[in-house]
Amino acid sequence: MENDELEEAWQLLNKQLYNGLNFSSEREVVTNIGNAFEKLNSYLEFDLYPPPEILLALNATYQNYLYSKGEINLEDAFFGKPQKAQGNFASRKAKSIDVHHLDLAFALNKFEGQYGNKCSQYEVAEKYLTSIGSDEDPEHLLRKWRRYRQPKKTNK
Repeated sequence: MENDELEEAWQLLNKQLYNGLNFSSEREVVTNIGNAFEKLNSYLEFDLYPPPEILLALNATYQNYLYSKGEINLEDAFFGKPQKAQGNFASRKAKSIDVHHLDLAFALNKFEGQYGNKCSQYEVAEKYLTSIGSDEDPEHLLRKWRRYRQPKKTNK
């Protein structure tokens, strides 16, 4: 099936299943998210059928993996090589989830702050950790968040 045919089928599904919702802008946002599996997951989390570009990207990556004839493993093909001291993709993702949620909590705190409820970063981190039942030190989470926010250094 060619890309045009997949797009036509996806538009038909969109019209019949989602009453013709305009996914154009959402498709652009999702297309800019990480790797093809993350893109697929973002649609499936909302019970939406993924657009053709995601399926084609997954297929292309899989085909490249097969053509490598065992020179690369699936982890490398889909997520890149594991990074020293950071591990494979799943390990890096697990470590970053709390940081992403804390970032969201800070954004919500700024919004709520307009109404006089603004908390310090430490208080936001403490409230977040309490809400997930973690006994992690808020200061430790804040250090991880600050490292996450720093621009990545590149080797030149």
